[in-house]
Amino acid sequence: MAIRLSRTFKIRVLSVAGALAIGTAGYQISLALIDSYTARQVAEAQAAAERVRTLEAERVALEKTLQDRSAQDEKLEAMVIAVSEMRREAESKGMQQTSW
Repeated sequence: MAIRLSRTFKIRVLSVAGALAIGTAGYQISLALIDSYTARQVAEAQAAAERVRTLEAERVALEKTLQDRSAQDEKLEAMVIAVSEMRREAESKGMQQTSW
């Protein structure tokens, strides 16, 4: 027994099949866009993390430089105090003041 399908029914079936195909394609495109967006976000996050590591290394280097300069300043201050004390001692002993 053969079933005869009307032309209208066939068009409706093809329309539904086409809509499903378009919907599936749209879903796949949506997934691809989400994956692309996620990949871009991950790349941006990785770049930001690398920048943070670079800035942290720069901060540590600057901190070390600051400590070195502070130590140099302390040494220079101690030298200035020592020279001032030597000058006072020389002046108190009546020695001729020299230009430093």
